[in-house]
Amino acid sequence: MMAPSPKNSKHSSKHGSKHSGSYSGRRTIDRRWCVVISTVVINVVVMALAINFTVHKTGTTQTGELTMAGATEAGAEFAHATVGSCLNWDDNSSDTQIDSLKKVHCDKPHRFEVAGIVDLTTYPSQRFATGEEPLSPAQVDSLRLGLCRPFINSYLPQGLDPAGRFRIGILQPGAESWKRGVRTLVCGIEASPSVSLSANPEFTGTVAKQDQSLIWATGSCLASHPQHPHDVQEVDCRKPHTMEIVGTVDLTPQFGKHYPSAKQQNVYAEKQCVALANTYLGGAEKLRDTTLTVLWSRVSLAGWNAGSHRVTCSLAQGNKTGFATLQGSATGSFTIDGKKPKKPKKLPPKGNNQLPDMHNDPCLLYTSDAADERSS
Repeated sequence: MMAPSPKNSKHSSKHGSKHSGSYSGRRTIDRRWCVVISTVVINVVVMALAINFTVHKTGTTQTGELTMAGATEAGAEFAHATVGSCLNWDDNSSDTQIDSLKKVHCDKPHRFEVAGIVDLTTYPSQRFATGEEPLSPAQVDSLRLGLCRPFINSYLPQGLDPAGRFRIGILQPGAESWKRGVRTLVCGIEASPSVSLSANPEFTGTVAKQDQSLIWATGSCLASHPQHPHDVQEVDCRKPHTMEIVGTVDLTPQFGKHYPSAKQQNVYAEKQCVALANTYLGGAEKLRDTTLTVLWSRVSLAGWNAGSHRVTCSLAQGNKTGFATLQGSATGSFTIDGKKPKKPKKLPPKGNNQLPDMHNDPCLLYTSDAADERSS
């Protein structure tokens, strides 16, 4: 999900704005493994690679298993993770270090689902030879896109929603393991950090059985990511943010299995999201008093085919540079760019046929006097 920008937004309002985006990051298991967290960005042209389910030899040769270098130090049960297995680790405060890597049942909370294993020693590249320096973040990300994508496509036939809640992930040897000659990479699927306050969100169940829609709980607030201005992250509503979630709309009851066009999504989502906003705030008048705009996301064809069928409804307000900064929840006291919202003028009572005062209305092209000047 992209940081709010009226001109480039995957979300829509009745004016049709959209926004989308991604997150990328890198996290290393202390001296052993690191997780590269990065979103699926574009389809890359992959060279003809003889990718096999092989494993680096560190005490086992069983095809299809991952032997983590030194994992037995953390417990024998952590030594092997088969393709399709799920991995978890303790969520700590560090942006780069993780430890306590373990294999868990996929019905339990986890952070990584293994889709394939790559042995870099099978590739004729001097870069992977013994004695070479560990891979740079850019090189790891290139391998994530080039090597891991085919594994994901094979493991998950319906694919990943490019704007959804899951992304391609990769585990690589830590610096010490690399120096000892470990060249095993593990490809898998992880959740986007946009869906949680955690940098490595947990999820339950296998990805193949889940709706991949990128959604948030009602009442959540989203802000631009400090290191990635085109991405968003969930924050406490008392902190500066740009959007407040008012609900989620499932498109399947209306459209079934057939992919709805952008226009169809807009028409349906506008009605549903405005109703959700009214309910969230306590009525249409209270929504109007906030001066905020109701927005909603849209599902792409790739996302629909991957299993994303829900859109998110939110409140926001645009300004000259993008979206205004909100602070506090719209359900109570809040500010817009540091100021309390100005109450709009009251609407005429129902049944009143009196036209509103259009004098100096900025929406008019020109006044009658200007028209006379043009005609003279």
